[in-house]
Amino acid sequence: MPPTIRPAHPDEYDEIARVWMDGWVSTGIMAASDLMLGNLRARVLHEIENGWSLFVADDRGRLAAMLALRRADHRLGQLFVAPDYQGQGLGKRLLAFTREQMPNEVWLRCVRENEKAWRWYEREGFVLEKEEVNATTGFMIKNYRWKKEGTVSMPSPIIRPARPEEFDEIARVWMNSWTSTGLEDASNFLLAKLRARIPMEVEKGWSLYVADDGSALAAMLALHLPKKYLDQLFVAPEYQRQDLGRQLLAFTRQLLPDEIELRCVRENEKAWRWYEREGFVFEKQQVEPMTGFVMKYYRWKKDGTG
Repeated sequence: MPPTIRPAHPDEYDEIARVWMDGWVSTGIMAASDLMLGNLRARVLHEIENGWSLFVADDRGRLAAMLALRRADHRLGQLFVAPDYQGQGLGKRLLAFTREQMPNEVWLRCVRENEKAWRWYEREGFVLEKEEVNATTGFMIKNYRWKKEGTVSMPSPIIRPARPEEFDEIARVWMNSWTSTGLEDASNFLLAKLRARIPMEVEKGWSLYVADDGSALAAMLALHLPKKYLDQLFVAPEYQRQDLGRQLLAFTRQLLPDEIELRCVRENEKAWRWYEREGFVFEKQQVEPMTGFVMKYYRWKKDGTG
């Protein structure tokens, strides 16, 4: 009887991390280690908090494979088959299951050196969209997309300079995104304070950008280019988990290609964890006198930049 594909149970997370590690190291790209296993066990929990739907292939109590999907942005996060079960069509079954969960479109990423994997996805109808370096690992990543025939994808929001008449709406996007962290409640007072701050910061050197979805502003980005400083990056709640934050960060790196500094509120763990995954290195933390928040200071530097 073939393994059954089902949702993972929390008490299986440690074993799922082992299947993940064994499947990954079977590519020959990295060697197994206790450090890697510990990192993957921590990451499973973290990714579930950030939207993963986690599944396993259960062979009568033994885990034969793991599959991680993020339905919100049509992403296949991880698909790994334990070495003992490879070459038996289980990967194809997991991919068919993925297409049942996300029938119109699926995005995924492969390490370029894992040629066996991306060649297989190409045979399964995935199309290469772009390549980029993972700032944390240094691996070259190949980004793929599969679309059901006849499916029309909505265009991504356009990143462009903000217009002065949009400043009030930008403040609303800023407030809605900030309050979605749970660290402060939305209020007319907060909105008015942010509306007043935007023109003041623009006068002091902000370069202000928006992600324009045609009918709505999906995000705001404030940079201080002379200081190599990313001051604000906020995505409206309804556009979160669609990779828009990553697009804005890539845009920032185009404008500041050598070095970027930023600050995060310590309690906004989701944000600073994300920046760490994107290659930012923690430097210090200190209290912001105006707000009382403890701020974590980060820096990203291009490889080879002194």
